[in-house]
Amino acid sequence: MAPYLLLGFLFSGIISVFIDDSLVYKQIGQKKFSSVLKSTLMGIPLPLCSCGVIPVAATLKDYGASKGATTSFLVSTPQTGLDSIFLTYGMLGPVFAIFRPVAAFISGLFCGLIVNGIDQEGHIHHGSNGKIKKNDSSFLERLTSGLKYGFLTLPEDIVVPLFQGLVIAACIGFFVPPDFIASYVSANALLEYFFMLLVSLPLYVCATASIPIALVLYSKGI
Repeated sequence: MAPYLLLGFLFSGIISVFIDDSLVYKQIGQKKFSSVLKSTLMGIPLPLCSCGVIPVAATLKDYGASKGATTSFLVSTPQTGLDSIFLTYGMLGPVFAIFRPVAAFISGLFCGLIVNGIDQEGHIHHGSNGKIKKNDSSFLERLTSGLKYGFLTLPEDIVVPLFQGLVIAACIGFFVPPDFIASYVSANALLEYFFMLLVSLPLYVCATASIPIALVLYSKGI
């Protein structure tokens, strides 16, 4: 688990300082398919939870992002991130690691296009109006800042929900007998999907913290 999580922290830190914010805002400001597509792709690798993504999406909207692009970012971002993708590969294998970003992409794109379709108001891209300043720091300073974010700031943000996810997984693994869930739920595929939706919707765990829970449920027969 640890090596994949560290690798995800490294990539997340590098991305945090080498993506040009002004370019991002410029690219997703128009009400069209490309804006939704770019916003979805931008959100997938970011390690933001369902709460952490809200102020970021609000900032994007304030700087001119269309409603569809903002929605696609809100939907796709919390579902996964670089750190959770690597950790998913390490704990659940390549199939789950591939499916998670694909599912985030499809759902984010779909929701963004739906919002664009029902939004009857015209959208004007006001741009950043000079509020976003370019980073004039040297390469070494930016790299240092990225590593600080990836290995200090980001771990501080997810250590509590990650620990909560591990505790929940441990409790399920200890208290639930082997094949208990499989014997009552897995006999009906639709019931199994509905059961997992009911279980997952109220849980406040980030994309990374959900992995050990998914792993222990998988081991129990889901």
